[in-house]
Amino acid sequence: RELLAATGSAVNFAGKFVVVNHECGQGCQKHAVINTETKDIDFYGLQTSSRLKYRSDSRLLENIYAGVDRSIFYEFKNNQMNYLCETESK
Repeated sequence: RELLAATGSAVNFAGKFVVVNHECGQGCQKHAVINTETKDIDFYGLQTSSRLKYRSDSRLLENIYAGVDRSIFYEFKNNQMNYLCETESK
């Protein structure tokens, strides 16, 4: 219900999508990508314990881990969240 309510939200990802999340336990979040044109949940299931960074004009999503200099990058393509790479600062 909460996820579907976000379909009225402004685009915040990849041109026509809204990224939303919900709590799935202490320190756990699950994320969904909702198509603002069709109101469909095009992707659901990315689970993190950190914050996400994304833009309305890009298909890239960065999973930023708190307390460590580490990020995992994904590309949203064909309704899939595709792993690209992981970076770690030293």
